[in-house]
Amino acid sequence: MSLIQLIYVSRPSGPIGSHELVQIVDSCRRNNEYTGITGMLAFSGTHFLQLLEGSELEVERTFARIEHDRRHTDIRVLGRTSIHARSFGTWSMGFAGMSAFNVDIMQRCLGMQQIEPGGLKAGQVLEFLGALADRTGAPREAATSG
Repeated sequence: MSLIQLIYVSRPSGPIGSHELVQIVDSCRRNNEYTGITGMLAFSGTHFLQLLEGSELEVERTFARIEHDRRHTDIRVLGRTSIHARSFGTWSMGFAGMSAFNVDIMQRCLGMQQIEPGGLKAGQVLEFLGALADRTGAPREAATSG
């Protein structure tokens, strides 16, 4: 099965409280477990950064739902590429919230102190999400199966 990885940035269309954020992450995890999608979601307070990986069909279906989700605006795809192994193979959806967005990790990985969508590159975001995931201490072994 052919695997792809899709990375995007978006802004919330309105205020996102902690209760709504928990609902979003729980919903992502349930849906992704069912469809075989893995990945990582990060929320800075002003932007979502998300990486989705899995079969091309399921990633595209998932992203189409995201594009129609009224909670997102200014959605910008940063990268869509074929992959041989998943970067977040054991996670239906890892999550890092505002408290994980330390300036040191943003500066090192993204070269910025706050999210500026026009300056983001897919490789930098992949490194950033990996660093956030590593900071949580949860395992995220690569997996090649679809």
